[in-house]
Amino acid sequence: MARAVTVKLEGFKDLEKALQQFKPVTSKAIARRALMKAAEPILSEAKRLAPVDKGHLARSIKASTNLGHDSGKAAFAAALASGASKGEAVQALRDARRGDTSRAAVAVVIGPGRNPQAIMQEFGTDHHPPQAFMRPAWDGNHEKALDSIKDSMAEEIAKAAKRAARKAAKGTR
Repeated sequence: MARAVTVKLEGFKDLEKALQQFKPVTSKAIARRALMKAAEPILSEAKRLAPVDKGHLARSIKASTNLGHDSGKAAFAAALASGASKGEAVQALRDARRGDTSRAAVAVVIGPGRNPQAIMQEFGTDHHPPQAFMRPAWDGNHEKALDSIKDSMAEEIAKAAKRAARKAAKGTR
């Protein structure tokens, strides 16, 4: 049975305002770097907890910004989750499929990719009890990861602002 996770985020509106000073491509890159950094503790814990036979399962666990499926569907779901109307969500889907970086969401996925044994290990089968490794990695590190996102975003925004200032000073903007 799935448990609901409630998260309260503070200070992200200020970060969102700060991101608006950059081009959409830069904003996405900032968010992507911050999310990948925040994924590190979950990723290493999942690898540590993965059952080891030959080590293939632990080696298959990665963090990626490539969702590996239709980005339009992910953008649609993200838009609905953020409170957008169905029409706005459909527009986000279309924009993502067209490659419009101004509206597409940034996401990081942590997991064993397409390794079919991973599902059986995590949840078990009729003949094999579960040996969870992803859920415990999330449970033990999600608060640390969420705290890291805010700090990493602020750090990445400051770096990007310095780079933009250097470019403007050179006149190559």
